[in-house]
Amino acid sequence: MLRAVVVRWIPIVLAAQARPDSVRQATDCRLAVQVVSGGNPNPRDGWAWSFVHTCGSAGGTALATALRQGRASQDTGYLDLVTGTARFMTDGAFFTAALDVAGDPSASAVARVFAIRALLYTGDPSQLITYGDLVAPRDQHGLSQALCASDVVEADRGKPTLGAPLPSDYRAQMTQLGERIVTDTAVAGAVRSAAGCLLH
Repeated sequence: MLRAVVVRWIPIVLAAQARPDSVRQATDCRLAVQVVSGGNPNPRDGWAWSFVHTCGSAGGTALATALRQGRASQDTGYLDLVTGTARFMTDGAFFTAALDVAGDPSASAVARVFAIRALLYTGDPSQLITYGDLVAPRDQHGLSQALCASDVVEADRGKPTLGAPLPSDYRAQMTQLGERIVTDTAVAGAVRSAAGCLLH
């Protein structure tokens, strides 16, 4: 009788041991996507923001949702968290959301600058970019003094994870947006300065 009980439990133990990491990854991704899509991050949810870039196109869609939800925000902490993730993930939906918010006259100037930051990371994720790097004032000739990036380069940080494909002309779209914003004198100076970085 004891032998029968032992034999009966062996397959269950083996099944538990053989459970692939992909099952845990899928579970964690579902939770991370839910947290990020909800916006308004709680400090206890930091794990989700640092994990969501590993979740493929679902993670990119969650980040796109978070960025669009923040289009009217003045919260630099939240916008920094959302757009900083672009250093670690390349995703078509996230790129499109950044392009949309950056070009939206009804979005806050802060959100537009941070959206431009996300676009710049799409082009080169190796350089650290801060809000201050992008919004330097213009000189007496009206030229932007924005640094566009810090002096910190992480060339060995590895490639970003991939979500949905980028548009084939994504660089041209970035340039066109930059040209349109820079020449629009009705746009806030900080946004125009940041947009100039799209032309470099």
